[in-house]
Amino acid sequence: MVCPNCKKVIPDGSERCPECLVNIEAFNREAKLYGTEKRSKFITTAITIMIVFSLILAVICFIAKIYLLGVIALFALAPEIFILKIAETIIDLLQEISQKMDR
Repeated sequence: MVCPNCKKVIPDGSERCPECLVNIEAFNREAKLYGTEKRSKFITTAITIMIVFSLILAVICFIAKIYLLGVIALFALAPEIFILKIAETIIDLLQEISQKMDR
């Protein structure tokens, strides 16, 4: 077995690495949580970018007196955010199932 922290070879089934003294199970659990946070940050960033671009488009449309397109730009935002939130929930659930299956 290889320590996930220091990459030294350690005996199979070890709870701690004899070299760096890291708790193997806790280290792996934190690594998985970090991966989940990374995905959540991506989805949050995508939602923020969509909101900003939709607002910019709506403002430009209202300034150009194309009111219908501006309203559509604002209302089209809601389903996109809803779908991304569903995707985020699915990712979190799959991550939780994966963690339970690893145990």
